[in-house]
Amino acid sequence: MASAVGRRYLVAIDSSENSHWDINYVLSVLDSSNDELHLLTVPPAPPSNHSILPISQPTVSHNEMVELWKEERKKSTQLLRNYAKYCHSKGVGKIFLVVGNGPVKDVVCGYVENRKVDFLVMGRRKGLGKVERFFEGSNSKDCVEDADCNIIVIKRPFGERFEFEEGEEGDWKIHEFASK
Repeated sequence: MASAVGRRYLVAIDSSENSHWDINYVLSVLDSSNDELHLLTVPPAPPSNHSILPISQPTVSHNEMVELWKEERKKSTQLLRNYAKYCHSKGVGKIFLVVGNGPVKDVVCGYVENRKVDFLVMGRRKGLGKVERFFEGSNSKDCVEDADCNIIVIKRPFGERFEFEEGEEGDWKIHEFASK
């Protein structure tokens, strides 16, 4: 018999194929009548005017940075809506969409604590070189160490690849969450 009190699943979404695997996994274990599905994405921060290697990046004006940030947020909210629509079509009733602001690990772990998440599901990006890993770090590794919940890291393909369907986006409210 299903419990009246459901579990809270948080899926950290990005534009990689790993997010498809994460969603497929959650859909295979989630009780769509009781559990909550929280989809969280953290848009990349726009480039700054300061770089470790000054010649590695041209100077970007403040207005250009603001426009880049707006474009990334727009892409992120569209991505969330696409995943929400897909999950809703698979019978999930309680879906919460969240755009985070801040370092990924801080946003994810803060959201886990704030919303009392039971399970964090996220992918692991493979193929990063040593330099990229040094600068970008490993969000999944950091969250495994710091998030106060059960964590499921999807490392291999899970389920079928799916495409988002065109059409009505739905009236999905996007919530904001900033790291402390």
